[in-house]
Amino acid sequence: MVESWLYTGGNNSTTRDSTRVFNTKVNTEAKLQDRSLNLPMDLGYGVVTGITEDTSGIPSGIKVLLTKRNNNPASTVSDPIVAFPLSKDLTKIPLINETVLCIRLPITLGPGDSEQWYYFSSINSFDNINNNLVGGVTYDRRGDYNGETFVSQVVPNMKLFEGDTLVQGRFGNTVRLSSTSVDNDWSVGGTSGHPITIISNGGGDLENLDDDPSSIYLTDDQSLPIYLQSPAPPTLQPPEQYSGTSQVVISSDKLVFYTKNGVGDIIISSLGTAYLMGTNIHLATNEWSNVDFTALMDIIEGLIDQLKDLTSGQAKFATGVGPTGPATNMSQVMKLKTDLALLKG
Repeated sequence: MVESWLYTGGNNSTTRDSTRVFNTKVNTEAKLQDRSLNLPMDLGYGVVTGITEDTSGIPSGIKVLLTKRNNNPASTVSDPIVAFPLSKDLTKIPLINETVLCIRLPITLGPGDSEQWYYFSSINSFDNINNNLVGGVTYDRRGDYNGETFVSQVVPNMKLFEGDTLVQGRFGNTVRLSSTSVDNDWSVGGTSGHPITIISNGGGDLENLDDDPSSIYLTDDQSLPIYLQSPAPPTLQPPEQYSGTSQVVISSDKLVFYTKNGVGDIIISSLGTAYLMGTNIHLATNEWSNVDFTALMDIIEGLIDQLKDLTSGQAKFATGVGPTGPATNMSQVMKLKTDLALLKG
């Protein structure tokens, strides 16, 4: 049993008001010392034997076979205890046969002795980001564990740089809070110490824009190695040369942006030039269902050519005797109108 004290701090100021506050705190601390809170800090270490679910079938806790309690190997629990996440802010469900550290605390600080076991994240027994299965300890004694959806796999541990904060999932998905610091893809340019946030899904032990299946980079002044695969206009500055300014870079095999229920807008706004590039670009509205931008430009170019022929005399209106007849390039113009109508769908 560990005895815990509530401490409110001191005050070394010498003003009249601060002295009154200080004296009040001293009196409060003296009263609290007479009424200390005896909180049971029961620690346990053990192996996960199962997953518990709530009434809707969602995993809510784990079953743990405790092998050590308060540093006493001989003090064991014959049946697995049920433990819940210590914090709901960041929850991780351990695997069967992984080890966890548990703590037993009262549910409230008021009267009563109702207590509950809570668990920390799984223990890094073998420096394996995918799993740290001890095997041969739990009731099932299966060793390697493949659940309904989980499959054991080789996932590389991410490289760390000085000052990094890294959140790693079991499957190669990571969130890195880093900075311009060393020779990596995001430190080619920029000032040391400037922040960068990288969210990546899959890949190797170091984020890479081209190799990772999908990623998002939030930069400060870093220069990223961006090599466009689509044709680019000559007025576009090469993106890999951007530095000294912030960027949001999203990389994947496919990007989808959409608003739900037709009540939102997608807004692309730029104080500079906005570029939309691709081998084929299609636009669609309720009236124009499939506008191939390349085909539209071909039609516009063809229409201008026909007007040029007509105005330059290469094409003529038939006259003869009587009213003026149709132009000699009428069929070409009518085809352009038909092609334009096809874009409308």
